[in-house]
Order: sequence, then structure tokens, then C-alpha cells
Amino acid sequence: MFPIGLKTVCRHADQALQLATGAMVAASLLVMFACVIYLVVGRYFFGLSVFWGEEVARYAMIYMAFLGASTALRANQHPRLSLLFEILPGAIQAVVRLAINLGLVLVSTIFIVYGYEFFTFDGIMRTPALRIRYYWVFAVIPVGGVLLLLHVLAAQFFPSRFTIMGGDDLPAEAKQ
Repeated sequence: MFPIGLKTVCRHADQALQLATGAMVAASLLVMFACVIYLVVGRYFFGLSVFWGEEVARYAMIYMAFLGASTALRANQHPRLSLLFEILPGAIQAVVRLAINLGLVLVSTIFIVYGYEFFTFDGIMRTPALRIRYYWVFAVIPVGGVLLLLHVLAAQFFPSRFTIMGGDDLPAEAKQ
């Protein structure tokens, strides 16, 4: 389907994208965790509170959710109900998997289109505590949509860079 050189370049680009997205999710989690710990320790042990801490933790959680959704989906770690899916015959599973992927493409397109409109329309306002423009908060919506779309499409051609440790909750076809 692809020439060998192009497939290698695409595979390396896909792996780099997965690694970069995973690193951004980890950084968002670290920022959120550090802010919450700082707020709790400062408030309960020293009686101090910072005005910007809750806002930074909230925005880090938003970034983590939008970036992490595509990463978790790609690594087959997104929460899902698979009991009914696994008892279906193979042909019906393929149809359901196709319908899910088409739904994900639709959702990612909605994130991209409406997220960009939201980003450009409401982005000029400033956040209450940090006084940064909402551009920086809303930018993750279309970016998350693009990442979701890229991960859904790339998953059809390349394996995930990340896997679940232990394999207890992997479907039967992934354990082989």
C-alpha cells in the first residue's frame, strides 16, 4: 500500500507523535498534582493560599483530558464496556469497530471545527486569576481534535507505542 520508505517515515512520525502526546499528558498531570499539593499543604499547614493555584490546576486538568483522550484511545486504554462487544461474532465486531471509528472521526471533526470557533471568538477574554488570554485554555480543544483524528487514522496502519502493563484487561486478540 505504501512504499517502504514512506511507511517507515510515517511509522517514525507516528511514534514521535505518540511519545510527544504522552509527555504532554504526563507534564499536565505533574503540573496539576504539584498545584494541588502546594495548595493543600499551604492552606492546611501554613494558613496560606495562593490565588492562582486552583486555576492552574483546573487548566492543567483540561489539557490532560483533551490530550490524554487520544493517547488512551490509541493505546487501547480508554474506559469502555467490552462485554457485549466480545460476545459478538467476528463480522459484527468489525462492523461495530468501523462504526466506532467513524463516530470518533465525527467527534474529532466537531472538536476541530467548533473548538476553533470557540478559540477565536472567546479567546480574547482573560482568566480571572492569571490574567492570561483564554486562547491558551481553549487552544487545546481543536488541538485535541486533531490529535484524536490522527490517532484514530494512524491506528489503522501502525501499532500503539504504549501498552497496558500486565495484560489482564486486554482483549483476547491483543494478548497474542
